[in-house]
Amino acid sequence: MRKFYLVTMILFSSFIWLKAQNWSLEATVSLRVLVKENPASITLRWDYYPNATRYFVYRKTKEAKSWGSFIANYPSDSLSFTDRNVEVGKTYEYRVSRTSSSITANGYVLAGIKYVPPIYKPKIAVFVESKFSTVLKNEINQLVDDLENENWTVLVRDIPNAIDVKGTKALITGLVKLHPSLKTILLLGHIDVPYSGNYAYDGHPDHQGAWPADSYYADIDGIWTDTAVNNTVASRAENKNIPNDGKFDNSSIPSDLELEIGRVDFSNLPVFGVSDTVMMKRYLNKNHLFRTGQIRSMRRAMVQDNFNFQNEGFGQSGYQSFIPLFNSDNVFSGAFRDSLLTGSYLCSFGAGGGNYEGAAGISSSGLMATDSLQTVFTFLFGSYFGDWDIQNAFMRSALGSGTVLTTAWAGRPAMHLHQMSMGDHIGSSMWITSNNVGIYTAGLVGARGTHIALMGDPTLVLFPIKPPSSLSINKFGHLVNLNWSTSSDATEGYVVYRKKATDTIYSQIAIVDTNYFQDKCLTKDILYEYMVKARKLEKNASGSFYNVSPGVKDDVLSTIDYFVQSDFELTNDHEFAIVRNNVTKESSLEWVLNQKVVGSDTLQQIAMPCRDGKSTICQVTTGYCNIDTLCKTLNYACSIPTLVSHRITNVKCAGDPPASIFLDSIAGAATFKFLWNTGATTKDLINVPDGSYDVTVRSRLNTSDKFTFQVKHPTEVQFSVSVTDAKPGQNGSVNIQASGGTPPYKITLDPQRPLNDLPVGNYVAIVTDANGCIKMQSFEVKLNTATFYLSENEVNIYPQPTADFLIVKSNHPIVQVRIVNLEGKELRKSNFHQNELKMEVKDLTSGWYVVHILSGQKWIQRKFEKI
Repeated sequence: MRKFYLVTMILFSSFIWLKAQNWSLEATVSLRVLVKENPASITLRWDYYPNATRYFVYRKTKEAKSWGSFIANYPSDSLSFTDRNVEVGKTYEYRVSRTSSSITANGYVLAGIKYVPPIYKPKIAVFVESKFSTVLKNEINQLVDDLENENWTVLVRDIPNAIDVKGTKALITGLVKLHPSLKTILLLGHIDVPYSGNYAYDGHPDHQGAWPADSYYADIDGIWTDTAVNNTVASRAENKNIPNDGKFDNSSIPSDLELEIGRVDFSNLPVFGVSDTVMMKRYLNKNHLFRTGQIRSMRRAMVQDNFNFQNEGFGQSGYQSFIPLFNSDNVFSGAFRDSLLTGSYLCSFGAGGGNYEGAAGISSSGLMATDSLQTVFTFLFGSYFGDWDIQNAFMRSALGSGTVLTTAWAGRPAMHLHQMSMGDHIGSSMWITSNNVGIYTAGLVGARGTHIALMGDPTLVLFPIKPPSSLSINKFGHLVNLNWSTSSDATEGYVVYRKKATDTIYSQIAIVDTNYFQDKCLTKDILYEYMVKARKLEKNASGSFYNVSPGVKDDVLSTIDYFVQSDFELTNDHEFAIVRNNVTKESSLEWVLNQKVVGSDTLQQIAMPCRDGKSTICQVTTGYCNIDTLCKTLNYACSIPTLVSHRITNVKCAGDPPASIFLDSIAGAATFKFLWNTGATTKDLINVPDGSYDVTVRSRLNTSDKFTFQVKHPTEVQFSVSVTDAKPGQNGSVNIQASGGTPPYKITLDPQRPLNDLPVGNYVAIVTDANGCIKMQSFEVKLNTATFYLSENEVNIYPQPTADFLIVKSNHPIVQVRIVNLEGKELRKSNFHQNELKMEVKDLTSGWYVVHILSGQKWIQRKFEKI
């Protein structure tokens, strides 16, 4: 601590002006951008630095919390980097780090090509010290109008002086719960000031302790304690910090801030010789003039760093922020006060040895009260006056001078405003600075300090442009005509917005090149508000973006409903529909059947697809303001005659009575008419010969269909019989071939026998067709006695008749004897080789039998009777 104190005593008690070197500038890589749209590219350029050893290029999105690895690494003599992996309409944040033998430097830029910022600003809560609510009502209302015209959603709350820090925090926390999109806080007046910390950010031991900490109001979920710090060394009572005194322990914010915050407070500034009410009124008026383009500052910056220390380079807050906004040619190093008195500089930075009411070589509260500095965004640094809640505070006094609208204690830590090049408001950049953890240069002291604060309106942007004026709205029938006076800044035309009076945000409805716009078809009995903004393609050292002015507003009430609503009647007779239009407003219509346009008459007959049985008919009504469609679905029966069932009388067999055709059931639009191809007009056709018969059936709705019938009478069943007679020892067979009638056929014999195993005898062949028609024919199976059989005198059998045995005797050796019954069934069989054979037959039943005798190679048959 002793070593730090010695250094800072030198740092803050005097300033060093070294003409040879500007360490703040040398700690800055002077980045500016050249962009190309097709093909898209972003080129970073920087100034030559003789002591450079290497350049490292990084890229990230604006929202990313770290840079990651470098994307390019260049030697000491490099002066540019081109990124071709970019898209039109987006932003990219770059960091270029330079190493050297003397000092490390960084530069930052948020670059874009025709970037389109979000249409809507965050939600803001304006807390107004209650004494201003009445006396400055017009000015506060003007501020609210300005904010709304810039698409902020505004909440206004009066704060009585009796509400302390914790009460104010409770109001803020409650609003955030009710309005989760709340992002920004503006404090107007002497709203109770939080104190926090145990640090001397300016290095003076008598200034160690609690400093003003509006960051407490901006932190919704952090833990702030008042139990640990016990330090009373500070010379100001306000800085002394002991447990439970209402001043918090935290020197650094306990978590990222959720809210942006700025304060405008002219209390306790007797140096100005007027009341804080007068000062607040002046501030709000010049705020209005600036944000509506009526105060124009030159787009350049002035930086004076009277410390010029190599190890911190406080002026980096100026150079690193301003060069990406205005180009290095428009960022000057010079005398802060003299330059701002004689010339206009949109941004400025001044640092010098300080006290509560001024900075050496920069300015003082007394001078601020008499000077009219021509700058808008100014940043100051020096001892003591970062503690701004004191009489004639230098920081708060700055807001009372000339066109100054914001200031901050910038140096510990360094401030970074380069994001404002793409249309960001200053509150957003200050919020990023407050939450900075290693993303941007912060300096040796103060990163994430609770003391970081913005004096001024956090909603201000760098490049406000003039809005259009005199918006007028006229109705003509369903048309709404908007006309306005032009803005000289509207190089890219105008943006038209609209909302219902009950809505909180506008919707963009058009971008036009002219100073008029025609809307149409407003909903009846609703009050609509319109807003028109000028549009300009803003080009600066970081690229280009589409800038819009504050809006000019007017409203209109629609009293007539010009919207049509489809309405029709639908009837049907089977597939024939009749539609009748019931829409009375002027319009045109189309009838659509199953997605196909079929007509446009007020009364229309529509034939639906008959066989589908279901169709959808839609009425498409086109009015001045809308197209409305109403569809109805029908289930219906088809009128075309459909033959559900019919009969052709069954003529089964030849000779039966002739066939008749009966149409038993017909679906469709009854009654029906009939026309046969015979000329008959009866429903049924009676007693018709063979042939093809067509009948055309016509419905009551004159739809028809034709049906065809085939009549064919069966022919008589015929068949042929081919008999193979039996042989000795082998039954006969029959082959029957049937035709005529109705196949298939069933063939049987009487008596029943298999067709291929027929003993000798008489049979009747019976052929039955599929209809049961029968044809019969007799035939006989005989025993085949061919010439090769033995003669009768060569073989004898006896006794005749016989009861017990039968003797067979032949002139030739007998080879085989078979005994079969008259049905051809074999009962005995004997093989031997002799001339005489005795066979037992006593077990045979009485009756006639046949003996088949093979003697030599000849057969002979003999009958015998068994008794």
